[in-house]
Order: sequence, then C-alpha cells, then structure tokens
Amino acid sequence: DNRLTGTQAGIWRDEKRKSLLVAFRGTSEPRDLVTDASAATTAWAGGSGDSVPPALGDPRVHAGFRSALDSVARRLKQLLIVAADDDIANYRLELTGHSLGGALATLFALDVAGGVDPEASLPVRPPKSGWFPLFDQPVKRKETWRKPKHLQLITFGAPRSGDLAFAEALDLRVPSHFRVVNGQDIVARLPRGFSYAHAGSTILVSDDPDDDPLWGEGTDDGDCPLRTADAARGNNLFASPLAQGSLLSGLLDEALNATDASSQQSAEAA
Repeated sequence: DNRLTGTQAGIWRDEKRKSLLVAFRGTSEPRDLVTDASAATTAWAGGSGDSVPPALGDPRVHAGFRSALDSVARRLKQLLIVAADDDIANYRLELTGHSLGGALATLFALDVAGGVDPEASLPVRPPKSGWFPLFDQPVKRKETWRKPKHLQLITFGAPRSGDLAFAEALDLRVPSHFRVVNGQDIVARLPRGFSYAHAGSTILVSDDPDDDPLWGEGTDDGDCPLRTADAARGNNLFASPLAQGSLLSGLLDEALNATDASSQQSAEAA
C-alpha cells in the first residue's frame, strides 16, 4: 500500500498447491482517476537525463500505470520472496486485477517474467558511461534472480497498458495470459492512439441473448472486437474512434437505428 499513489496489492499463499496469488486493487478513489487519465507513454525501462536514451522500438507503456506500479514493485517482490520461503522457483505465481488493477498486474507480469529480484523496482536503463558505447549496455540479471515455477496472468476489464512492442514482449514471456472483458466495457477499449495494443487472449462475456455468453479468442470463431482498435496492429498511430468494431461506432449505429425507427413510427402515425 503506497499512500502517495494510492496503489494497493495483496498476496495470498496456498502452501499445499505451492501457489502465490497477487491481486492489484482497481480504481476506487480520486487519485486513481489521475493515474487512469495519464495516457502519455514512457519507456518501459525508466531512466533520467543521465541514462542511456531508449532505442527506437523499445517497449513503451502507460506513464501513469508505470508510475503507480513503481511505487510498490520493489516491496511487493520482497514480500513474494518471503511468502515463498526464499524458494520462488518452486511456486506458481498468479497475477490478477480489475480495471486499473489489471493494468498494474499486466506490467508486473513482464517485470517478474525474467525473475523476481527483491532488490530492484521496475527496469531502468543504465547510466551513460561517457567513454564508449560498449559500456552503455543494459544491466544483466543476476543468476540469483529466480523465476517462478509457472507464471499466469488473468485480468478483468483491463485497459491497454503499452504499445505493440510491449504487447509482443509480454506475449513472448508470459504466454499464459487471459483478459476477461465484458462485451460492453469501455475501459477495455482504452487508451486509444499512441500505438497502444492489447496482449494476451481475450475472453468476452456477454449478456446479449443473441450472442454466446462466453467467447474465447483463439478457440471460437471470429476476430476479437477489441483488436480492431489496436492502433499499432492497424498500422495507424491514431486509430479512428469510429472504426468498425469500435465502441463509438457501435453507439453511433444504435443511435442511427433508433432515429430511423422513431421516424418510421412517426410516419405510420401520420
């Protein structure tokens, strides 16, 4: 719990199953709205003016989400090591969260996919050496950083957390990743632009009697409607908010249909 950023997470341990669960709290107070609204991106590997500049194509993530997670990441990893009795390699690690919490869980998944380092917060770029580019190399992970036995990420109503490079890196390092989304949830369709893209496999939940109650990406027919608004996948930096399959496109179609129905009823009444 970080009082400054309002970021909260909890850890649960199942000793019998050798499993650890980390759950991040979603949006619940005004400070969280500020975090949600900070849609500008920043380099996944943070740095300062004295750091090696990020290279073209390096993953970029939501600046507000990264800042919120960075405020608790180191302490959270320390607690995970303690919960695992300093034996994280023999534990399954499951990460989850709703809305904002889902975004934080997504970022944390990529961070711990390479190992749980209790001495570090989120990744940082190395300082400039001032001598030769040979020395300006990313800091290598220590051999003592242990990976969990299995890592799984399941989020609920999570927004996009990073760009296409981030999404591809997450898909590669955390293949067991599922995003459960209410079919009408606007949060899961944000942010738009800045090359934001979704990672993982979508599981759509619908209460529409004409649709299947559950639809799984990769197992059921059809394309994921959330992918149509991924700016990077469409090769556009800023995807049109009225693109086919987008939320606003659907609302506009419904409004036009309602107008046509109203006009037809008025004509029949006349």
